[in-house]
Amino acid sequence: MPSDATAAAALAALTAPRADFEAALARTAAEARALLARQRVSEGDLARRLALELGPFAGGRIDPERFGRVLDAEPPMDEAALARSERALAILDEARAEGDALYRARVGAGSDLRRAVDRALGRAGRVFAAARALESARRGEAAGKADEAAQKGLPFREWSRSERQIAPPLVVEVGGADRVPAALADFLDGAVRIALVVEGDAPPAALARLVTPGVFVMQTGDPAALERLAGAPAPGVAAVLPEGGARFVHDPAGGPSSWQRLRVEHLPEPPRRRLGARTAEQQAEDLRHLAALAERPPAAAAAPSGNGSGVDPVDRLAGWLLQQADLSGLGDG
Repeated sequence: MPSDATAAAALAALTAPRADFEAALARTAAEARALLARQRVSEGDLARRLALELGPFAGGRIDPERFGRVLDAEPPMDEAALARSERALAILDEARAEGDALYRARVGAGSDLRRAVDRALGRAGRVFAAARALESARRGEAAGKADEAAQKGLPFREWSRSERQIAPPLVVEVGGADRVPAALADFLDGAVRIALVVEGDAPPAALARLVTPGVFVMQTGDPAALERLAGAPAPGVAAVLPEGGARFVHDPAGGPSSWQRLRVEHLPEPPRRRLGARTAEQQAEDLRHLAALAERPPAAAAAPSGNGSGVDPVDRLAGWLLQQADLSGLGDG
């Protein structure tokens, strides 16, 4: 599996979205603690505290107990609701104590990438379920699905729009042959950012299948480059690949056309052997798809590119790939 150093570097590059999530987590825990503190104060304690705060002026004029009930508009919670709130707060504290583990996942050899990501996001989703359970208890509602999800996990498919906007980043360590990133499309919503740290031979351009107008997609060999993923306003996915893979960045902010959004730094030659579940033809099709997305229209391609020849080298390579019509000789061995 990929080294811990590479995965740690990838996570360090995602500091900004992690900080946003942790700030929301800390704020929710603080609100829960304050709620419980208020609820645990008896009327007598509240009255004595108010009497001290009001001072001599209140003597004979203001009843501290009645005044406290007027100020405290929040209805008292019964013991069951208080216990539910305590459990929810404990889950929030547990999530804060997990540290890096909350933002990392590992896919074992032959395991399913989509299932691993779904499980990891569901574990992080306990935070959102705990917040829902707290609000439900505060309103005096009976225990329900949120309480159960706070214990077991809240699947990504059940996250609300606002929850997806503060999604924690996720670094996934995975072997190249086990990577089927097209399955990650269901998770690319809101502010979700997934970084794949890949070890071993991998399909050269599998992330190309995830390129859509509103999704940031990148393949790189440098984990520090994931800072671009961290700063992207769109949902995004990136892969840190060993040598031999395509290198490209698709940034939704680049323009209305795919060739404006997509910058291809390197396209390898089509592979000639099967890798995991992907045949040589499928891998070559990924490269052709990437090349087609990057191809400039004739008017744009005719404009000087600044390299002295008037033709972008990526365009030349893309044209060559698109002309490879006969792949019947490629082996699957």
